[in-house]
Amino acid sequence: MRWAIKKYIFNFRKMLIIETDLRTYASAFLDRRTIRGNPVVISRLESIDSNYETKLEKAFGNLDIKSYFDIGDCSNRIRRGFYFHVAEAGDEIVGWAWSATGRVYFEEFFSDIAIPDGTAFSYNFYIDKRFRGTGLPFLLIDLVLSDLRDDGKHLFWGLCYPHNKNVMAFNKLARGKIAGQYYFIRLLMWSFSVKRYFKIGAL
Repeated sequence: MRWAIKKYIFNFRKMLIIETDLRTYASAFLDRRTIRGNPVVISRLESIDSNYETKLEKAFGNLDIKSYFDIGDCSNRIRRGFYFHVAEAGDEIVGWAWSATGRVYFEEFFSDIAIPDGTAFSYNFYIDKRFRGTGLPFLLIDLVLSDLRDDGKHLFWGLCYPHNKNVMAFNKLARGKIAGQYYFIRLLMWSFSVKRYFKIGAL
């Protein structure tokens, strides 16, 4: 009942806008590609073949959180120009990061978010529980930001609640700065979103 009220009747959310300026981003980890002495391969997938379907299905089976996408979603997002980076250890996918462009459906708001040209929106960042605290998040986000920069993006941004320690820690990895607040309001059939920018500084 509460979910239905939030989706169809009334919903108000306020989140922080976190931004990383890619024009000044300099990679710190591109020469490091090992975790605990084992090689790690991080790459951007531009299509999903049968080999990666199998690897992703296995990774989905190891999730300890709710999955917000499936194999079909992967292919659809990639066709729309989204960036999908995966981290592999051996023959397993142990982490991934999605960076959206254009427009993306945002679960928290039950609504789309428009993404300005030249920017990429961060969401669905995941590290397998066996590899948390190993340095893998640093390697993954470093390669994501470097790829986006080299592909002509000038800004990497996302939204988070200030009480979400995991997301705030992720944005520190991305050298993000609090740039403002994003408000979303739904009242019956009407939806409104407002960005309010201010400069506070590094997280």
